[in-house]
Amino acid sequence: MGSVDRKSSKRSPKAVGHDESLFRSRWFAAGTVVVCIVCSFFVHRLNTPATTKTSAAPEKVPSLDGVPLYEPVASTSARDRSFPIKGTIPKVRWSPDADIIGQALQRNFPVVFTNTAADRWQARHWTPEFVTSRLDVLSGVYRHTGPVFGPYWDPERPLASVPSIVRRNAHEVVNMSAAAFLDNIRRPLAGLHHYYSGNINQIGRLAFDIAPTSPFELHPDSETQNINVWLGGAGTIADTHYDAYHNFNVQIFGTKRWTLFPPDAPLYPYPFIHPSHAQTQVNIRQPESKFARFATADPYE
Repeated sequence: MGSVDRKSSKRSPKAVGHDESLFRSRWFAAGTVVVCIVCSFFVHRLNTPATTKTSAAPEKVPSLDGVPLYEPVASTSARDRSFPIKGTIPKVRWSPDADIIGQALQRNFPVVFTNTAADRWQARHWTPEFVTSRLDVLSGVYRHTGPVFGPYWDPERPLASVPSIVRRNAHEVVNMSAAAFLDNIRRPLAGLHHYYSGNINQIGRLAFDIAPTSPFELHPDSETQNINVWLGGAGTIADTHYDAYHNFNVQIFGTKRWTLFPPDAPLYPYPFIHPSHAQTQVNIRQPESKFARFATADPYE
């Protein structure tokens, strides 16, 4: 049903005041939700035949604290996607006494942490019924006729006023009771999909269950850090994009698949002045021929 995301304002060493430099240091994320509650997420699912890639020689896999940063995938025959997965991100045990975050940031590579402070959150015991009992109304729920939400659209960006720049895959925003929202994502109405993303301040007393968060604060005094809560049903998809900040994502309930593309992957992101800035132009479910280089991308899960 959902997840929680802690964002930090610390940027990658490669991100030096220039948007092109920024996206080259950021991983693109996508993922698929199967009834979940998260504190942050990006979602993507493919339902097309899988393909495989082979390599003439085994590659040398980088490591973090002695653990390989990913496990190469020899075959993707069981994956419901149109492109192969280069590898899976292994789990690294969190150590409060070691600079495990610093090592991960230096590597600029995704990491799955275990044994973190989030294991002690009361939110880890949330269920849809419990959330409904503690929350009355959800403001700003996304509603769409399809499962794909995005790309994001910022009407304040300079190119938003250009007639030839047309919003793709627009959705409506509604307010609804938490009970109705949860009922809709578990038993979707014909042709309607719902998805929620909001700041922790918008979920009332439930916010007290998401603590402690200080272990995930790279810069505790920064005013740009943020905690968001994401709620979605099975099959919900958010278009592939990158963020300007580092993210910690905690799955609260349900499951979710993340597909991560490295910074040098040819995903053709929209430019800074475009209203869909930081989103990929590629429909990775059905790539257009003009984005032919996308076929060379090496995603991870």
